[in-house]
Amino acid sequence: MTKEMIQKIRECKALKDKTISDITDFPEFEKNLAIYMKEQLNALNKADAMAERTKRLYPRMGLKRPRHVIDRLIEKGVFAGVESFKMAFIDEINMECHYSANERKYIEQLGMQAYNFTVAQIVCKEFPELSKDFGL
Repeated sequence: MTKEMIQKIRECKALKDKTISDITDFPEFEKNLAIYMKEQLNALNKADAMAERTKRLYPRMGLKRPRHVIDRLIEKGVFAGVESFKMAFIDEINMECHYSANERKYIEQLGMQAYNFTVAQIVCKEFPELSKDFGL
């Protein structure tokens, strides 16, 4: 990022005095988080389909897809919906999360992706000339 972009982000009125928790209440954040969650679930479903095809092709090998962090988060209800994931993300940001280190890291990474994209969208509303710099 250039110094000019950083300065405009700091000057953005919509972001003044906002914390990460405040940004998570924006409808744009929830929409972006839903998109990222759906992409992750689609990738997991593709991996399941590939593992199933491999299992059919080589039945004696006993192959199966290794468990992923998403599998554990689905079992714990974190991937039940945007609201539950958002609450887990806020807990992680506030360091109150009670999940394993890998689960916390995954929650933080996915939540920060949605957060960063939301901030970029908000800044671009106020400063449309930055749209091409952010790739929007």
